Amino acid sequence: GGQFTQVFRVSRVMEAEMTNGRFTRPTNFNLQTFWQSWSERVEQQREKVSVTLAVSPAGVLPLSHLLGDAIHPLVAASPSDDYGRLHLTLSFASLEEAGQRLMGLGTAVDILHPPALRHHLHHLATQLVQQYANTP
Repeated sequence: GGQFTQVFRVSRVMEAEMTNGRFTRPTNFNLQTFWQSWSERVEQQREKVSVTLAVSPAGVLPLSHLLGDAIHPLVAASPSDDYGRLHLTLSFASLEEAGQRLMGLGTAVDILHPPALRHHLHHLATQLVQQYANTP
């Protein structure tokens, strides 16, 4: 084996097999210190896109299913507008990821910023309309 530490996402492990091989953690290895350092480094290297959106009361539950329980404190602390929609600012790895994740919420969310995401969603929606325009 090499003299470096490897990190694997459990969600990407497709198959595992028990072997008789053994692993001994180096004596100077501190998992908590390593994990914190590694996590910070990965987070800093990620491209980030900040998205501000307005979500209707009916859209809060689907949004929490999409983004997980971490959304609840944001929802609780968010102001609402004259229409009762909550204004949230979320972070995504890219414009494309934000579009893919938010498009399924339809009109339950209104992208307020960035304009490039609004254009991206418009483009995707136009492609869908064209694809299914002649469906019998």
